[in-house]
Amino acid sequence: MNEILSMSSLPFTITGTVTPGTGVARVLGFPTANIAYENSSLPQGVYFASTIVPAEIASRPSIVFWGTPYDVKEITKPRLEVHILGQSGLELYGTELTVTLEYFHRANQRFPDTNDLHEAIMQDIEAAKKYFSI
Repeated sequence: MNEILSMSSLPFTITGTVTPGTGVARVLGFPTANIAYENSSLPQGVYFASTIVPAEIASRPSIVFWGTPYDVKEITKPRLEVHILGQSGLELYGTELTVTLEYFHRANQRFPDTNDLHEAIMQDIEAAKKYFSI
């Protein structure tokens, strides 16, 4: 998929199967569903999104990271990571999710250490809660 995407192209929907990741986000307290996805034109960064989990009636507010994490050396190519707000115990490996990117929150950035990364994710979550009015 190599379509040109601009911010005016949002909302933008991606459907894919959840695969295991490195576990870094889970260790930081923000488990993510990793979806194999390739799109060189999608700007790297943090998005607010709605995620449909199979067998559920409504979509779930989510934060999505698309890009190559600067702070995880094992990861060398872009990845799509979905953190469903308020859900920490969902086991979604092998599940097909539909994720609709609604709002581009911030660009991908480098952090001096994991404490700063953790703080940035906390700020992203607070901003997403305001965006979704939750």
